[in-house]
Amino acid sequence: MKPFEFRNFVKEDFPEAPWMEKLLRPLNTLLGQVRAGLANGLTLGENLNAEVKTVDVQGVASVKFKTRVKSAAGVVLLRAVELSGRDQLPVSGVGGVNWAQSAETVTISSVTGLATGHTYRLTVAVLGG
Repeated sequence: MKPFEFRNFVKEDFPEAPWMEKLLRPLNTLLGQVRAGLANGLTLGENLNAEVKTVDVQGVASVKFKTRVKSAAGVVLLRAVELSGRDQLPVSGVGGVNWAQSAETVTISSVTGLATGHTYRLTVAVLGG
């Protein structure tokens, strides 16, 4: 996405409202920060109530991990890599994550499409709600 064009507002833009100058300084600061964030890339962990975690799991066994997200609304699988063979290959055809949260611990009980007897490295996003 191309960053939007932005120029600071100045009091001369609003000659009929002399009080506008007090509003423009914080508005310009905010818009500058938004533009910088959009231009430099937003991240889940730094800019949203979310956290990206990478965990290893044996086959269809459940896995637990700690999260800083207080009340998760969802756990989304971003990537699955099979570690069983010599090559670490991304796995296609995996999907839904069955999960639960208890305090600061997230438990993934299953991931659709993973096979028994294989070891996987899962990268998931825990999204706050």
